[in-house]
Amino acid sequence: MNIEIERKFLVKQLPPCIDSVIHIKQYYISNNKNMVQRLRIFNGEEAIISFKQKTSKLSKYEFEYHIPIEDANKMIEFMNDVPFINKKRHIIKIESIKWEVDEFLGQNKGLIIAEVELDNIKQIINIPNWVGNEVTEDNKYYNYNLALNPYILW
Repeated sequence: MNIEIERKFLVKQLPPCIDSVIHIKQYYISNNKNMVQRLRIFNGEEAIISFKQKTSKLSKYEFEYHIPIEDANKMIEFMNDVPFINKKRHIIKIESIKWEVDEFLGQNKGLIIAEVELDNIKQIINIPNWVGNEVTEDNKYYNYNLALNPYILW
C-alpha cells in the first residue's frame, strides 16, 4: 500500500534548473466520491493505471500498476470520450527534494503547478523563489477537476 503525502503550489515561471522532462497524457477512467481511477501514458512509451483516494488532505492512498503500452492504447481507443489532461512534467531536484513541475497543455495551457512529495506530514521544505501560492487544499487545481473544468474556462 502506498500513502502519498503531497503539497501543490502555483508556479510563477518555469525554473532554469530542470533535470528532465516527461510528456504525460492522463485519462480518467472512473470517478466516485472516494476514489478516482486514471490511466497515464508517459512519453508514449510507458503506461500506469492507478487508483487515487479523493481527499483534500495532505496524505492520501494511491495504488499504481504498470501495464503494457499496447493494452493502454487499446483502452484509450475504447474510451474516446473520457476526460483527460495533457502536460509536460519537469523534474527538478533541490536539496534531495524532488519537485515535479507540471506545465499544462491544451485547454489548461498557461497553468503551471509544482508538486512535492514528502516523507511525513510535518516535513519542512525550503520553497524556491519560482514557487508561488500553495494550492494543496484547493480542489480546482486537482488534475481530475482540470480535466472536467479546464483552466481556459476560469
